[in-house]
Amino acid sequence: MSVRHMTDVDQGNWVRRSPGRRFAGQMESIAQAVAERVIDLAVEALDMNALIARIDLNVVLARIELNGLLHRVNLNEVVNQIDLNQVLEREWISTRCSTGWT
Repeated sequence: MSVRHMTDVDQGNWVRRSPGRRFAGQMESIAQAVAERVIDLAVEALDMNALIARIDLNVVLARIELNGLLHRVNLNEVVNQIDLNQVLEREWISTRCSTGWT
């Protein structure tokens, strides 16, 4: 009688998860799917206009530390994004229309 060696089989395949762990993994997956669905339904049902109407902007603005915010803004980056030709053209058209130039 000869002994067969299993060289092509990954030894990790012999380690099995217990049935309790498999069940826990399935339950966790189901719970995550249910939670995602509940969140989707809540977001769909949310009336953004009603929510925004309940926000007191004066309270929000009072909590903003303006100097700290301005220190975080890179003005050079903002200025580099401005198309001065477009601004000048818009101002020229606006001035021309308001003064009656043709």
